[in-house]
Amino acid sequence: MKHINKIILLAIVILLGACTKDKNAYTLSGKLENCNECSLYLMEMESSGVKSLDTIRTDKKGNFKVTEQLLEESIFILQGRNDYIMLCPKQDENITITADYENLATTYTIKGSGESSKLKVLGDEQTKTRFALKMLSEQLAQANIYNMDSVRKEITNIFINIREQQKQFIINYINSNKGSLTTLVALYRNFENRPLIDYNKDFDIYKQVLEGLQKTYPNNKNTKNLQRFITDLEQIKQNDTITNGKE
Repeated sequence: MKHINKIILLAIVILLGACTKDKNAYTLSGKLENCNECSLYLMEMESSGVKSLDTIRTDKKGNFKVTEQLLEESIFILQGRNDYIMLCPKQDENITITADYENLATTYTIKGSGESSKLKVLGDEQTKTRFALKMLSEQLAQANIYNMDSVRKEITNIFINIREQQKQFIINYINSNKGSLTTLVALYRNFENRPLIDYNKDFDIYKQVLEGLQKTYPNNKNTKNLQRFITDLEQIKQNDTITNGKE
């Protein structure tokens, strides 16, 4: 009889736990190498910058596990000591991360979040580009000074080709992931401190991203922020057209 009562009690506890589980949250856990009671900083990307949300402490072996509130899907940054990774969690996801604490961006793996995995694709491509640019810089530094002009011209052409390849990669990514919040990260990706997608030259791509987000996240603040940006830009262009027409 006592055995039966224990089973019933256990069932009730499990049931209550299931009923009280917060659906407006996600779990973030993982293990970091080279990490002894380290700190991670969770931040949210906003139109005005980044907003600090939480400080996550690992144990002595680099393990961590936290539950974070998520009332609305957005883009987040998980900052370590030297670099960071980006996340795009959904409610009720259980996200697992493994990485080297000293080199988060280039060593991490992530499971349990499809959108965050997409951000890793973008991050990995950016890492490859940085490596290629570093190699170019080293080539230029080692170049024979007597052939500097010809070498500079060759490297400049390679640089231009890398930039165009990156731009095409971003365009393909946006086309393949319409409606994903991660397309906002792609849209604002820079190359040597200059935007790959220029809102003056590539305004149609901005509109394309907005159209996708309006279908999947019509009431999301990120969608509304992009909508305001595009509306303001259209108004400026319209005013410029009217002003130039009067001249």
